[in-house]
Amino acid sequence: MMNTNIKTNWQSHRLGDICNIIGGGTPSKSIHKYYAGNICWATVRDMKNDVISDTEFKITPEAIKNSAANIIPENNVIIATRVGLGKICLLKNDTAINQDLKGIIPKNKKIISVPYLFHWFKNIADTIVENGKGATVQGVTLNFIKDLEIPLPPIREQKRIVAVLDEEFAAVGKAKENAEKNLANARELFESYLQNVFANSSDRWGKRKLGDLCNKITKGSSPNWQGIKYVDSPGVLFITSENVGENEIILKNRKYVEEHFNVSDKKSILQKGDVLTNIVGASIGRTAIFTLDEIANINQAVCILRCNPSVVSPTDLYIWKFFS
Repeated sequence: MMNTNIKTNWQSHRLGDICNIIGGGTPSKSIHKYYAGNICWATVRDMKNDVISDTEFKITPEAIKNSAANIIPENNVIIATRVGLGKICLLKNDTAINQDLKGIIPKNKKIISVPYLFHWFKNIADTIVENGKGATVQGVTLNFIKDLEIPLPPIREQKRIVAVLDEEFAAVGKAKENAEKNLANARELFESYLQNVFANSSDRWGKRKLGDLCNKITKGSSPNWQGIKYVDSPGVLFITSENVGENEIILKNRKYVEEHFNVSDKKSILQKGDVLTNIVGASIGRTAIFTLDEIANINQAVCILRCNPSVVSPTDLYIWKFFS
């Protein structure tokens, strides 16, 4: 990678002095016609990759007029400042944003280029996350973003930096693709070996009750009967059986509930490393480890197996559950 030392002739600028920072909002979900338009409206759920070219929801001009949603012009950067804190994306189309996002629009693109701004934000993403504050959902303020100091080399140097980084990331992406193929092959061999081990070794191993291996075994509950509503965001991530895949947490369709669900159903709050297994419905038995750094709750169709780390690891418990 390139040298990260800032040259002495590069001036640092307060981000709010050289960029307009635009917030967003959510049109009323009770007015269904607002969501029957063709204007992209982005939430953190759409920030799956570095580039947003389409969004889950499309809204109307009327929805924008009657809400705090703002359209960020194409080829600009958006960042997550609350839910999904630290995520950075480029927009390929004019896109409205919700309240968890901010659009970063250079006041003069002859002074700062958008690709350079994008890479700079990617470089400081950890700093943004580290400065997040909040009782349940971490976030940063508008003033915090405005006060960030960005080193600003000449525009020609910015373009050179971007070209080098793009080349580096392309090489990393190719290496990752090859590694994932090798990993898939290795996993197939590993699973075949474990199948054989579990099929032929049960008589030689001792047996213990699952309750002896875990500090907690419980399930969640439904928010509806408690008078707690589903929300878009901000809110608490709500994991149901459809989100628990086989060795993966599937978040293609995220669901959120009101934040005070944490208070009313504390037993269903997840911790990183919890083993989740479905106990109801067609997906019964599907099992995965919760690895997200995000506050979340589960419903009554999902069981938490929280390991006693002095006895068994989440990975060991998952392997036993998968092959038993």
